[in-house]
Amino acid sequence: MSLVAVATPLLVRPSRPSSPDCSSLIKPPAAAAAADVESLLQQLQASVATESISKSMGEKTQISDVPLLTIDHPLQTTTITAGQANAASQPLSAPVRSDGTRGQRAFWLLCAILSVAMGIYALQYWGLELFVPENIAANKYKTGWLVLHATAAACALFIGPAQFVPSLRRSRPTLHRYMGRAYAFACCTAGGAALPLAVGASTGPVSGVGFFLLGMSWILTTVLGVVQARRGLIPSHRRWMIRSFALALSALTLRMYIPIGIKITGGEFDPAYRVIAWVCWVPNLIAAEVYIRTAHE
Repeated sequence: MSLVAVATPLLVRPSRPSSPDCSSLIKPPAAAAAADVESLLQQLQASVATESISKSMGEKTQISDVPLLTIDHPLQTTTITAGQANAASQPLSAPVRSDGTRGQRAFWLLCAILSVAMGIYALQYWGLELFVPENIAANKYKTGWLVLHATAAACALFIGPAQFVPSLRRSRPTLHRYMGRAYAFACCTAGGAALPLAVGASTGPVSGVGFFLLGMSWILTTVLGVVQARRGLIPSHRRWMIRSFALALSALTLRMYIPIGIKITGGEFDPAYRVIAWVCWVPNLIAAEVYIRTAHE
């Protein structure tokens, strides 16, 4: 064998296999953007088609479930719906206030029962006068004014408790407003009729001044509550109406204190009534302030 024949295979370089063409696997930026737009259009068309089908079948479509945006990621695909976008744009809602503790609800229930009972009792002034003490019946201006005062006060005592029921305020706001107007009218009428009765009190000026200030305070707190409601200042409106109803309950505390006062004074009505003219409403107003500060702050 010749030397040339042996060396020839060593000098010839073997041919390498040709590498595949990868240019078709790499999309240019413009092509990738076009593909993304086409994908989004297909998703939108699919959602519209789904909505049309559900409407044709009589189903209710929830707009919040319609996808607005789909984000493709190598690890996770995220879809943002209309409801999620709307929830994210809304501000945080205020915490829901409770309707009070069990003790507060029981207290208001007791006040409501006693208030209605006192309203029924006040209707006796329509000619019955079964339990009217002689000293009260001896008022100079009892004719007309006493019946008007008792009737209006009874209406206020009937309406007042319902105005403090939270479920009624939320579910029947229109009814709450109309009942509030009736309550305010009854309070102002009863308070106005109490002014001449205070002047004509048979137990002297001490009791007369006490009842006169009670009538004025009742009118003032009620009017301020109405004004705050018309201005849209609901928390302030509620505080003033609590004070107004506390003064309305003075009709109840007055009747409770009369037998106690007479017993303390040894059977003397006039001295006891002079003190009761103040005690029947001033502690009520103080208790209302304490309740407002503890329950609403």
